[in-house]
Amino acid sequence: MSQTNKKATNSFRDMLLGGGICMAAGFICFLIISLVMSIIVASADLSDAALTVMAFVCIASFAAVTGFLTGKAFSKNKLTAGLINGIILAIIWVIANIVSFRAPMSALTFVKLIVIILITTLCAVLTKNRKKRQNRR
Repeated sequence: MSQTNKKATNSFRDMLLGGGICMAAGFICFLIISLVMSIIVASADLSDAALTVMAFVCIASFAAVTGFLTGKAFSKNKLTAGLINGIILAIIWVIANIVSFRAPMSALTFVKLIVIILITTLCAVLTKNRKKRQNRR
């Protein structure tokens, strides 16, 4: 295997690993916020509009954490990495939606998918990476 192929394989593997870790951290954030939202829903009688807003908050936080970590992990290709992770999250969301609800997708579902992709990409692009300090002596 040539040197160029090894570098390409390593960078692709690093991108998959880094993207997977970013999505896993975003999913953990989603689970924590969903747990808090579930406690709120169980203790209060909320309208359907409030439940929809809470669902968007969970989805937006999931996408924002994933996008932020993606921006930190991939300092050179933030836009591409954020867009790819956003699309992957949207695909995962569609599969989870089909498996859980077994209902046709509505217009609100497409809005949620667009929100996931946009927030993940924007958070990745807008993340600032810290500059390394140089020791001055």
